[in-house]
Amino acid sequence: MRKVRQLLAHEPFLYSVVRQPDPGKEEWTVQVPAVLRAYRGLVTIDDYLDRVIEQVAPPGPPRAPLSFGALDIPYAVGYLDAVWRYKTGSHLFVNLDPASVARLTRECTSEEEFNSLMSALADVLGQVVKPGQSSPPQGGALEAIRGYLSAVLDVDAADRVTAAIGTLIHLRRLRVSAQHGDARHRAVMAFQQIGLAFPPVSWQTAWAHVAVAAKGALDVLREEIHVGLPSI
Repeated sequence: MRKVRQLLAHEPFLYSVVRQPDPGKEEWTVQVPAVLRAYRGLVTIDDYLDRVIEQVAPPGPPRAPLSFGALDIPYAVGYLDAVWRYKTGSHLFVNLDPASVARLTRECTSEEEFNSLMSALADVLGQVVKPGQSSPPQGGALEAIRGYLSAVLDVDAADRVTAAIGTLIHLRRLRVSAQHGDARHRAVMAFQQIGLAFPPVSWQTAWAHVAVAAKGALDVLREEIHVGLPSI
């Protein structure tokens, strides 16, 4: 049983759910996470190892160059908001916290700083509102904007906007996965969705990847809104 505990404690998705209250006693428990459903039907060790690699390894190199400026995201938010206001007569981003915007300009050298940056990004993305509303919903602010734009843009523009907002939603989930210890195994999947391994080789590189993805998505929204959203 001791060897079983040692093996489980080093397996992906299981290392964080093995509990041994008293290290002096061989009394322990393991809480099987729902993510293990992804391994259903495997019959050989090779099948298992292939599935582990598939789940943990990133799908490929980042598709966007990891080069960005400290003000890229604040500028992208400001430009998008200006175009939205020109088209709709109201702000897209409301009640932005200056502290959250300022945090987005800071460097990232550790997991703690990465989590702080992701929290600031999620705070900013949660402050979007549809025309005619003065405050964002308690949840699903990005989803509400996606639904609004999908109804007023043509098909091609709506598809591009949907993909861009989907990227922002993935980034928002990345923040939740990284900050909640009891759901840390979700970070593997969340990071994989944006082309990163978890834990990343470098938190600085991870934030650069996130920042480039966020700016790119915000720029897509600005472009399609500027061209395709009817003016009031």
